[in-house]
Amino acid sequence: TDRQTDRQTDRQGKTVRQSGVELLRIIAMFIIVICHCNPQFLDESSPFYLNLDESTTDISTFILILMRFTGGMGNAIFIVCSSWFLVDSDKVKPVKVMGIIADVCILSWLSLVFSFIVGADVGMGYIIGRLIPNLNGSFWFTSCYMIFYMIHPILNAAVKYLGKRRHFIVTVAGIVLYFIYYFLIVKKLDVTFWFSHIVDFILIYFAVAYVKLYMPKFAENVKLNWIVFAISAILLIALTGIINIFGLKIDLFSERITRPGIQSNPLITAMAVSLLNIFRNMKFRSGAVNTISSVSLMVFVIHFSLIGIPLSGGISSRERIWIYIRENITNEHLILAEFAFSAALFIVSLLIALLYKFTLKKPIGKFCGWFCERAGKVCNKIIDLCIEKTSG
Repeated sequence: TDRQTDRQTDRQGKTVRQSGVELLRIIAMFIIVICHCNPQFLDESSPFYLNLDESTTDISTFILILMRFTGGMGNAIFIVCSSWFLVDSDKVKPVKVMGIIADVCILSWLSLVFSFIVGADVGMGYIIGRLIPNLNGSFWFTSCYMIFYMIHPILNAAVKYLGKRRHFIVTVAGIVLYFIYYFLIVKKLDVTFWFSHIVDFILIYFAVAYVKLYMPKFAENVKLNWIVFAISAILLIALTGIINIFGLKIDLFSERITRPGIQSNPLITAMAVSLLNIFRNMKFRSGAVNTISSVSLMVFVIHFSLIGIPLSGGISSRERIWIYIRENITNEHLILAEFAFSAALFIVSLLIALLYKFTLKKPIGKFCGWFCERAGKVCNKIIDLCIEKTSG
């Protein structure tokens, strides 16, 4: 078998990807939106500010803290899904990288135009960030994904070199030690030389590669994967609960209540890998699911752009929406409000992404193909010339 063939060939000989994994990508995108709609983003000066960065005795607040973990979970699912297919690939398609860069830039530029149209309080920093979106932290996931995609042949070579035993040691030691370091040392949201999201991508990739290469029976056992998912989820909640309890007495733990939500947390990685195996074994094909899944990265850019529009008073569109929500509902309904906000934002972002796909994306894709073809020829000539001049 071809790993139970995540892709099948239709009667015309075309390769068609199964929709199970694509459905999982859609779910991942939605839970990422849930994370970004969390009321944590209200400014501390707001009368409706809710501190979701420290330990709490309120159960509703604790649930809202857990809901922040959906971001790391969604990121991990995306990385796991991509890694599963890239393990069998040793080629980088420049047109794919160019396409992602073009999509992110154009959508970011359109969001800037929209900000001007609605009269947003646009500053120079915001303008620069939207003009060069791939070089700032606004869309870090797409930037890391491009780097990850470009280096995956190197990662595959490393996997082949390591062998089973060393691969296992590197994967387990890397993920566990990296999480411990992040939990104990790295400052809040401090992405530095010592901590980078691209490291998350690489560690999760090694975990997926090990499962695919050396654990085929586990990868196909749906029941066992459900068990692993359930146990990991329970342990994640328990770990967070223990940190919360200690945090009520010790500041060191209190300010680290959200640390288990990182995508390379061993428990979140295990949950993501298990979900991948579960959804991979759903053998069905749906054009609608595949189409929606194909705009996942665009939904990421669009929804983040919509909630990040700067408004008067120094607040973002996301903060303005939450202020309206808090003015009209009680704390008991905050969880429901977050789900409603997330669903509305996801639907709007998805519709815009589909509109972009069926209008601008095709001509942009053609341009990217044309550009990469000619740039490739020029690069090959330069390389040949350099080799010729430096040989002998």
